[in-house]
Amino acid sequence: MQKAVYFTRAILFFLLLDVNSTQMTCNKGSYLEPHNETCIECAYKGCDCINLNSCGKCLPGYYMAGVLCEPCYNKCESCSNATACDYCKPGYTGRNCDFATTCSSNYCTCSSANTCGACIGAYYNTSNNCQDKCNENCSSCTARTNCSSCNPGRYGTLCERVCSNRCRNGTCNKFDGTCICSENFAGPNCDQCNVGMFGVNCDESCSLRCNTTFCRRADGYCTCIANFEGDSCENCISGRYGPSCEHICSSGCVAGTCNKADGKCLCRSYFLGEKCDVCIVGQFGANCETNCSIGCHTRACSIIDGNCSCSHNFTGPKCDQCRVGMYGPFCNHTCSVGCVNNICDTENGTCTCYQNFTGKTCDQCEVGKYGMSCEYNCSVGCVFNTCDKNDGTCACLAHFTGPACDVCVYGLFGHNCSSECSPNCAQQACNQVSGKCSSCKDGFYGSQCEMRCMNNCAKCTSNDSCSEVVATTHPYKEETTKGPLPLAAIGGGAGGGVAVILLVIVIVTLCRRRHGRQKESTENALPAVVDERNNVPVYATIQRSSDSKELKNKSVSVALNLAVVKGSTATTKHSDMDKNGASLKTYSGTLMNENNLEIDEDEAEARIHAIRFEEHGGVYYNSANEIQKGKVRVCDLPKFIANKDTTFFEEEFEKLPYGLIKQYDQSQLEGNMAMNRYKGIYPYDESRVKVFGGHTDYINASFIDGYKKRNAFIATLGPMSKQLGDFSSFWRMIWQQKVDTIVMVTNLVEEGKDKCEQYWPNVESSTMYGDIRVSCTNEDTYAEFIRRTFVINLKKEKRNLYHLHFTAWPDKGIPEDVTSIVEFRQKVLNVPVVLGGPTVVHCSAGIGRTGTYIALDILIREGEAENMVDIPGCVVTMRQNRPNMVQTVEQYEYLHHALVHALTFDCKPVARDTFQKYMDGITHDMITRKFTQLHTTVSQRPSEEKEAESRNRNHRDKNRDGADIPGDENRPRLHLNLKPGASDYINAVYINSFRKAKQWILAQTPLPGTVNDFLTLALQENCSCIVGMEPDTEGDKTVGVYIAADNQIIKKGLFAVSGSDPVDNEYMTTRSMTISYRAAPGQPSKEHTIQHLQFTDWDMDRNEPRSPSNFMRFIKDVEAQASLHSSGPVLIHCLTGAGRGGLLCVVAMLTEMMMEVECEVSVVNAIRKIKTRRRGAVPNQEQFAFCHECILEYISSFDTYSNIVNNLRM
Repeated sequence: MQKAVYFTRAILFFLLLDVNSTQMTCNKGSYLEPHNETCIECAYKGCDCINLNSCGKCLPGYYMAGVLCEPCYNKCESCSNATACDYCKPGYTGRNCDFATTCSSNYCTCSSANTCGACIGAYYNTSNNCQDKCNENCSSCTARTNCSSCNPGRYGTLCERVCSNRCRNGTCNKFDGTCICSENFAGPNCDQCNVGMFGVNCDESCSLRCNTTFCRRADGYCTCIANFEGDSCENCISGRYGPSCEHICSSGCVAGTCNKADGKCLCRSYFLGEKCDVCIVGQFGANCETNCSIGCHTRACSIIDGNCSCSHNFTGPKCDQCRVGMYGPFCNHTCSVGCVNNICDTENGTCTCYQNFTGKTCDQCEVGKYGMSCEYNCSVGCVFNTCDKNDGTCACLAHFTGPACDVCVYGLFGHNCSSECSPNCAQQACNQVSGKCSSCKDGFYGSQCEMRCMNNCAKCTSNDSCSEVVATTHPYKEETTKGPLPLAAIGGGAGGGVAVILLVIVIVTLCRRRHGRQKESTENALPAVVDERNNVPVYATIQRSSDSKELKNKSVSVALNLAVVKGSTATTKHSDMDKNGASLKTYSGTLMNENNLEIDEDEAEARIHAIRFEEHGGVYYNSANEIQKGKVRVCDLPKFIANKDTTFFEEEFEKLPYGLIKQYDQSQLEGNMAMNRYKGIYPYDESRVKVFGGHTDYINASFIDGYKKRNAFIATLGPMSKQLGDFSSFWRMIWQQKVDTIVMVTNLVEEGKDKCEQYWPNVESSTMYGDIRVSCTNEDTYAEFIRRTFVINLKKEKRNLYHLHFTAWPDKGIPEDVTSIVEFRQKVLNVPVVLGGPTVVHCSAGIGRTGTYIALDILIREGEAENMVDIPGCVVTMRQNRPNMVQTVEQYEYLHHALVHALTFDCKPVARDTFQKYMDGITHDMITRKFTQLHTTVSQRPSEEKEAESRNRNHRDKNRDGADIPGDENRPRLHLNLKPGASDYINAVYINSFRKAKQWILAQTPLPGTVNDFLTLALQENCSCIVGMEPDTEGDKTVGVYIAADNQIIKKGLFAVSGSDPVDNEYMTTRSMTISYRAAPGQPSKEHTIQHLQFTDWDMDRNEPRSPSNFMRFIKDVEAQASLHSSGPVLIHCLTGAGRGGLLCVVAMLTEMMMEVECEVSVVNAIRKIKTRRRGAVPNQEQFAFCHECILEYISSFDTYSNIVNNLRM
């Protein structure tokens, strides 16, 4: 509407100009220029011209002389030629006005003294000698009421009106006030600005971005052309930048806005670069929200289409397909040799089998077959005709022995070992095929000793030959005992059958003993642990069920018993085992077995430990008083745990009640058994979750009580289609229990084994699970977890659900540090809670990692509320809700260390909005205490890593004195042109950023002898840039030179390095360097151009950067270079491999976290993450304080804050 108003005004203005132009006259001595309708002064003096070069007539005092006007004789007022005056100037007379005369009046011209010819000046009335004065505004008149000319600046009949002050020289046409306008003015009365001008004096130019040539005179406001905004169209509209606002801000800019001049902006998640127009490594697409395929080499791909160079075993433009013969999410599993043409399903490995193979993945031999190609037949002596796929060993039927059950037991022979050797065979030994005796007893002969020698003959070969005569003869009497076994028989029989039989006897005996002890122990009930202040149980009720059903012993053959024992090591209900070890359950008279269920490896190991504990007389915690002895004050927790070794945790863990200790009948029903995955892992009847609306209300899930809150959690199996079909029962549970959050603490596949299936839809898609529609609206991937947002619909009701997926738990053991799980829990707590239902937690079995996470949450809440924690009591209580929660001693110990960090390290993240207030309360002493605690606390390290670190320390020629020594778990291995027998060691480690694993490589500055290794690392890892943290190493003989000056080349072995001239600024030096690799014959050579950034603003005395501002700018430069040149890791180096480079990693991680939705950080957590892999990182208190200063510097780019840095330093 506003634009239309201005357009209408412009049209009216032009119409007015057109109308006035027909009326406009110019002053004498000027002419009207028709094109722009302005008055132009004549080019020749005295002319009253009609155009620039033509005089139409002459002005008074001039006469026409040819085409020009010449001045009259100097005494003439007007003339027609040089000698003819029309009339004289006042005081003169005569033809040529040569004679002076004195008029009777000073106001007239006269031809005689007494006669006025004409009045002069502002007088009139010649008859009265021009004594009458004109109107005061007239310069001449014929009467008082008739001005013939006006004073300058006046016009009108009586000259009563004032000319516009914008008229040139202040004069205007007497009749209508029109005039020649002063500069910048226009209009008939010069009361408007020229086109494109505004202001009081029309001396300011309208913006070139106005949609028309006009703008509001008062302030220059106008309607803007496309892409501009503002009163004067001086700004680009939101989302545009550039001189003409012709560029669009990157979609990676926060809120889509950027600097209007250069397009620089603050980046959204997934974006990098000054203009946030580059995806972070591992992402691509318009919004950088699509993950590069895991098959991309170094996880780098084209930011446009995701195409990339493939890692081993992957193929396709995007490397999202497995090459032929491989399968699995990581294409790291080989299709079975049993698959036809080596082709299998790339997701699960299923395939069409060759002959003799079977199974979904054709990795099993058909019954009765074994061998690499299943080409051999199992021995007929194998139970059920089944044997080990690899070597043919098996459990033997009666009468057979040997590893492959292909040997008859002593005294038998024949096809099925069903025939007895002749009783006349010496020691009853015979050939197992033919039955031929090796030798005969005295008095017998023949192939089977079936013939008797002649009387009185002890040994013979025929009836008529005798080689030994007996001294005393007796009638033949068959022996009833056998002599010693031959050595051959011992080797075959004792090595197989005897060992098996002994093993079975031992296990059966142990089970009988344990059955008795377990039955006795179940009669002891543990009272509830109750908080007496409000009578609300702190944990679940600790109560063993005393009426669990007893099982009847069931006889099975010794031959079959071996198979049962081998398959039942994970059977967890001791009291429900029969004497032969078979786990059985009786319900309504129906005998159920669980032999088709899987065995969880951790559970199998836990069972072995439990058996040993019980057989050595171990007694479980069986009273509240015993459990509460384990309570520890939070302030004592660090010292308490620091003084404990692994033996302490093992002994305490063994005392935690193990196995199924309450009724679990519902899990054993015929219709429910298939919904269980692992043997012995069943929900108790009293705490199981019921799901309504299906063929059964059963699901393998248990309510777990939280801190002073009943049913705060649901612990469940990782959903698998084998147990849950279409997952509809799982999603019904989510809906019915009003769940806000799902916590997943397992990966889908670990060590090639399916731990859980994807039970949710892919991002930006939806799937129906029964009656419930689930849509995945968002998925954010980080180095240690994935956060997903679901919208779930049932009929017309819609709910939000958050899925937090912890991905940092390794395939074996525990996470490398406790910060990952502690921070993950904080991310879970940040999720909005609307419905208030239980939090669903699952791993694979729903007891180990699940129990560890739940226990951590419970105990942190307890510690924060009561300043005390009861760790064993918490675990015992959880095991009343679900068996064997916190499954391994490693998890139990990890739980202790995680609590120390969570409760005593002041590690809670601080939001950006409150960080200044938080720092206002920090003193120098507090900084000292925090740093000391962080510096002296050592993370748990596996024994393998400790041994690796010790080995690597021996590489004295590759480690600088005082350098940080890595283990092997996170160390890059050199492989490019590695010679046989040579070490792959280099002093470097991968470091995760907040968003991406292995984002950085933190290396030791090369020694003179390791430059080759350093260049190998940069090339083989396809590093995106190299960052040097040492400002000046010139003259340091321990530093190997790898940077070439301009136009120079450094050669190191098979490498040649060239470089450009350095470019310096106040905090860094940058240069480009090209690394060329000359490969061995037959191998491809390589060349890699890479940017080198060297930080130069380092305070050598304090061992920290001089300026947080410059350091933050340097980090941003590093990130921009890394994203522009390659998707490989950033290679950072310093002298120790930790001290200075570690600080960069910490601060970069902190700023990355600040850009997240929560905008919160924990400096302590970030430092500990880096120190877990590089213990020498952030080595002094100055750097520790500097990390906080950098956060304040980051915040200052958003908010005004007071200077509180001095509080950190003294």
